[in-house]
Amino acid sequence: MVIAYINVKKLGGTSLSEEEVRELPNSILKAERILLQTLFFDLHTLHPYSHVVNKWKALFQKCVYLPEPTKEELQQLTLNFVNDHYRTDLCLQYRPDIIAHAAIFLATVHLDVKPEIKQTSRSNVQPSWIDLLETPADDNTVKDICMQLLNVLDMGSASRSDQQKAYKLTRERLEDPVTFARHHSSPNAVASGTPNAVSSGYQDDLKVTIPPPPPPNPPQQTINEEEPLSKRQKTTIDENAT
Repeated sequence: MVIAYINVKKLGGTSLSEEEVRELPNSILKAERILLQTLFFDLHTLHPYSHVVNKWKALFQKCVYLPEPTKEELQQLTLNFVNDHYRTDLCLQYRPDIIAHAAIFLATVHLDVKPEIKQTSRSNVQPSWIDLLETPADDNTVKDICMQLLNVLDMGSASRSDQQKAYKLTRERLEDPVTFARHHSSPNAVASGTPNAVSSGYQDDLKVTIPPPPPPNPPQQTINEEEPLSKRQKTTIDENAT
């Protein structure tokens, strides 16, 4: 563990002094005791793998279309992200089904692929593909998990500039609200024009006809209560006569 820690520090461009290396075993043992006490010595972890498999099956059974090579690449990349999440403490922060949800979404963003829901003749209401995962995870939660995974991936790809560029582009897509919304919605859902299925990223692509505003109401005549009653009656008679 000491050697692994030193290697990780070297990847991040940080070197340890001889005194820090000597004190490192004691520091690690102390940190392990604190961690075990915090976890109440409960080291049972639920893994996201089964959730990933079930969610992919649910997507394909509910008419989500992907080309076969893209489908295989997405599935493999999702499993890679799930493997990488063990280098973080995400299993202590979120449920395994939410981690699986975020791993699938991150794979689509990284490959710049948007799964397409096939149109059906039964109904014009087409949900977003991300809704078919049926995970109670909001956008901020998904984005937080993706960012933590990208932090680990950036550290592991410090020696490969091509990977770092790819992960940097993925981070930019996640941080941009419009791009995030485009990956979060289904192209067919946008084509159907369903209001609750259209994300903000597609608003510019839709032709929305705005009805003209209603004509203003005619001004109402105000009655001055201080005027004599005879004068008010005379004004009303004159208006009727005209």
